[in-house]
Amino acid sequence: MKVKSVSALKAITREQLLGNYGKLGGYVMLYLMLQFSVAQVLMMISMQSIMIQLIVNLIQVVFSNIFVVGMYRVCMLTIRGEALSLGEFFYAFRHDPDKVVIVSAVMWLMTTLVTLPFLIPGKASGSDGIGNGAMILIKCVLLCAALICYIYVSILIALWIMLYLDRPEYTAGEILMTSVRVMRNHKLRYFYLLFNQLGFWCLIVLTATIGAFWLMPFICVLNINFYEDVKGETDGYHIEAEG
Repeated sequence: MKVKSVSALKAITREQLLGNYGKLGGYVMLYLMLQFSVAQVLMMISMQSIMIQLIVNLIQVVFSNIFVVGMYRVCMLTIRGEALSLGEFFYAFRHDPDKVVIVSAVMWLMTTLVTLPFLIPGKASGSDGIGNGAMILIKCVLLCAALICYIYVSILIALWIMLYLDRPEYTAGEILMTSVRVMRNHKLRYFYLLFNQLGFWCLIVLTATIGAFWLMPFICVLNINFYEDVKGETDGYHIEAEG
């Protein structure tokens, strides 16, 4: 089965969302309010200890992913013509939240590794023979390498939300393994899809999140359609038996 181009997926997404923006706009507002509220609460926690800061960051990633799952859930039900209710937005709280926690921990670890270059002391001791200029260069090289690894792994596990929603029988490990296995053949196409979404995120920022009421549903549904396209091409994502 031939996969669809990104342009074709965008055209399908526009057609599916006709008449549904108003319905999904309320969920976008709920999503933004919850994300902001959690961020504000966590900011009040003392950040003096690096360990506390890391734990707070992990909590924020978990809650952020729970709300993202909620947006994808309502978008998925909408394009499939199924009934929506407010409770569907909180789907992750009621259906194996431990899976979201495990995936969030993996994502948190990836983010933490990217920030490690910033933890290198700004000045090296004279005995080390490393000047400030060399230390800055080392930090830049490490940061670039960490970012490349982060983007690469993020693309490999990009299907985790859709798999979590569409394959409730999968464990967290199976969700991640399946996404990695399937995305190996679609990395560049998904990277191009992300590149196409860059302009949408810039518009959201430039419009002080007002554009999110139209663009967030489009981004979510576009990613769901990518998932459906790859799913058809790989004959349903069956986990391969080991050994």
